[in-house]
Amino acid sequence: MGKVLNIVVVLVAVAVGTLHWHSAFSTVKWREVENGFPGHWIVYDDHVGHFKNIGDVVVRVAAQAKELGADVDDVDIPWIGVYLSDPNVVPEEEWRSQGGVVVDEATAKKLAAAGMKTRYLEPKDAFVAEFPYVSSWSVMVGVLRVYPALGEFCKENSAEDRDSFVVERMDWDARVIRYYAIEK
Repeated sequence: MGKVLNIVVVLVAVAVGTLHWHSAFSTVKWREVENGFPGHWIVYDDHVGHFKNIGDVVVRVAAQAKELGADVDDVDIPWIGVYLSDPNVVPEEEWRSQGGVVVDEATAKKLAAAGMKTRYLEPKDAFVAEFPYVSSWSVMVGVLRVYPALGEFCKENSAEDRDSFVVERMDWDARVIRYYAIEK
């Protein structure tokens, strides 16, 4: 019985340590920032379905852009996710999003001429939050921590009825994932 208890204690300690390392217990603070979203040219593809599958879309778009001559890093992909549906209102099988990569204007025009979807996301005022990036698990843990905090922030600031979308953007230099809630 003592060995079983020791094993359970070790497993729990490892689980808690792993969650702590991935910042699962960190406080997420949203803030309203004038011109908080800097604007980006993106090359993207549309996705319908669960948001957890957006990574596959990003990888596919990045590979296609690279094949067409875009300078896209294979490791530190400048990924972006644009989440257009409210999962609290829309059925999961109808969630709409866009996954892709951030590019400069010249690259966007070149890729558009080659048939890829591109768009410019205008600079706007935004609610902004950051979550530390440690590994790919950080993306999953971040979603579980950031979105509930956004709901609370909107309630506290009387912004629940804003028609908005969320942009998730990796900042490789700062090793953080930035989340922007932007009014449509």
